[in-house]
Amino acid sequence: MKNLIKSNKSIHDAYTEVAKGLHSPKKEFWTANEAILKSAFSAYESKAQQGKLIELVPLWSEDDKTTYKIKIAGKTKRITKSHRDLSREIYGSSRTFVNELWQELKLLNSRHPNRREEIICPICELRHCNQMDHHAPRALDKFPEYSACYSNLIPLCDDCNELKHDHWTEDEDGIEKRLWFNPYFDSLPHFDIFVPCIEISDGLPRINVKLNSLMDRNNEVHDVIFRTNKRLGLANRYEGQINIELTSFNERRRIDFEQNKTRYSGENDYVNAQYSLIHQLLSEGTTQTLVETMMYKAIISSEEYKDWLINELVNIK
Repeated sequence: MKNLIKSNKSIHDAYTEVAKGLHSPKKEFWTANEAILKSAFSAYESKAQQGKLIELVPLWSEDDKTTYKIKIAGKTKRITKSHRDLSREIYGSSRTFVNELWQELKLLNSRHPNRREEIICPICELRHCNQMDHHAPRALDKFPEYSACYSNLIPLCDDCNELKHDHWTEDEDGIEKRLWFNPYFDSLPHFDIFVPCIEISDGLPRINVKLNSLMDRNNEVHDVIFRTNKRLGLANRYEGQINIELTSFNERRRIDFEQNKTRYSGENDYVNAQYSLIHQLLSEGTTQTLVETMMYKAIISSEEYKDWLINELVNIK
């Protein structure tokens, strides 16, 4: 998991951007409820900063409705729609404000100044983001009023977003608990959340991934991360990807050693050189992906794997 920098736009400026391109009756609704929604968006940010989004309550009930006059085929008609319906419909993935927000977030979260890079999913870090998630779901029975609140719009990959769906809380011993890590507002622990470990089973190495034992369920954010991992199966997803990468790494080492073994005094010398290179990559932070980083950390922490790799190279004919 990782944090993202959220939009720099003020609530007022963002509200103005969302208003552009709206038509009746959404335009009238957005204008008439400006003060109410701006106040709600401000309260949302305050609760998010305090880690208290669990305290959100819907602004409107199903009975809150407004009748609007619209022209259809030159004739004026009156239609009645609920506030919840209208607020949900303010958002649209193809709307200009959504695309402009996405581009702003790409720039803000780029590793290189003034360059818009694809955003790595802040939840799994396995894929690029390709969907805009409503952290507090915009479903009619949840929080449609925040459908166009910039602080509630977070880029995710489709795997995470579809698994997250419209789930919001989880009952735990009669207490409603927050399910999802918030990349904008939650502070990450100062240690690796997931710990990869290599074991040799049936003559082959395999990396297992578990939550760090330092994770404290009494810490609210740690507790949220625990539930996010459980719901999205992050540790299992990491294991699958890392072990594919480990198999490839092992094969590349065999090929590389066979082609370059005259440069080294033997298998031990070659493996020690590889370990030195891995240490350098990790210390410089120049690994390419989370999967690669986790694999390398597992490798350098395992003397058993080191012995296995040396033995594999010895057997090359």
